[in-house]
Amino acid sequence: MSYAWEKFHGAMHALAGRGSQKERLVSAFVDNISNVVPEEIPKERREEFSRFIEDMTRVEPWENEGTVEATVNRMDERQVERMIEYIFNIHDTITRHQEPLR
Repeated sequence: MSYAWEKFHGAMHALAGRGSQKERLVSAFVDNISNVVPEEIPKERREEFSRFIEDMTRVEPWENEGTVEATVNRMDERQVERMIEYIFNIHDTITRHQEPLR
């Protein structure tokens, strides 16, 4: 399994865990996806992945917030849903590109 698959798989678990939708999105990104580099993503999704990273780190932190938390806290419900949908879609793409287990 690839590093990107492991990290997006972990993100899926974070999204299914406890907490508000925003808390789960922050956890999925910070604890898993933030260390994935575009070169680990299938070529057809790299540009989109780079935009996703930008979208998740757009807002300057305030007081005790990190950049991702500050960004997500300022998203409306629809924006949060779009980010979560993206995580599901890229996980699906990465999974389809995995070599079969032997």
